[in-house]
Amino acid sequence: MLSVTANPELSARTTLRLGGIAIAEIVARSVADLEALPETARRLGGTVRVLGRGSNILARDGQLPIVLLRPDFPGEPEVLSKKPDHALICVGTGIGLPRLLDRLAEWGLSGLEGLAGIPGTVGGALAMNAGSYGVEFCAKLHSARVFSPEKGLLDIPAGEIRFDYRAFNIPGVTDGAWFVATHCTLQLERRDPGRCTRALRETFSKKKASQPISARSAGCVFKNPTGYLPAGKLLDLAGVKGMSAGALIFSGMHANFLINGASSGKSGGTAEQALLLMELAARAVRATFGIGLVPEILIW
Repeated sequence: MLSVTANPELSARTTLRLGGIAIAEIVARSVADLEALPETARRLGGTVRVLGRGSNILARDGQLPIVLLRPDFPGEPEVLSKKPDHALICVGTGIGLPRLLDRLAEWGLSGLEGLAGIPGTVGGALAMNAGSYGVEFCAKLHSARVFSPEKGLLDIPAGEIRFDYRAFNIPGVTDGAWFVATHCTLQLERRDPGRCTRALRETFSKKKASQPISARSAGCVFKNPTGYLPAGKLLDLAGVKGMSAGALIFSGMHANFLINGASSGKSGGTAEQALLLMELAARAVRATFGIGLVPEILIW
């Protein structure tokens, strides 16, 4: 049965710890709940935004005309089939991505180790086509089970899904319309479990040494522009590291991470401050290199 909470605080539901108050939050805990979703969302009004653990969200301050839809389909990973060189596994989109990666390493299933250190859920990794160290989540996608008001519940092969750099769209759903993935099936290479575990740990160690992965942030702020240096390097060379406004600061460890509170020694922070810093940072890169940066985080 769907549960509905009025006036949820986005600052408590995003890793950046920013954001005002939404109209309501709907939590769906089973596939049976999906049928009632469209009418419940229509009755509440506002724009539907699907939210996992909020690790790539910058929510604006104040009263927000949105309804949060939180899918809670944890589901332990399940091996569907094994062949000598690969295996298919099915996983609920509500499970944490770090937990999935640990389990895959234990089973000797390889292909996603480059995503170590990325927080959030499997659903978030799917919706944003999470990528790191040359690895993209959707490159290992075999199929996804997706619900939308327009199409209902469908199992969609990966070949029919449009995914790109930090983007994922399903066929037949109007651009901008909401949909929610409940499960996905991944095809992964079979390797020695010890080798998989070492690769996972090595990737995490590299990220920990170069990125503020334990700070209050939303991950990388800007997308890497095609054909140029990575956004973090461009921001660094443009003098953005350490740029601050109130409690918000661009990390001195990695210029593409915006930190709330911890690194500035202050508490609090507002979305207005974050948006100001993003504007100033993008302006600095444009003035220095003539390159326009595009946000990677979602701004609500």
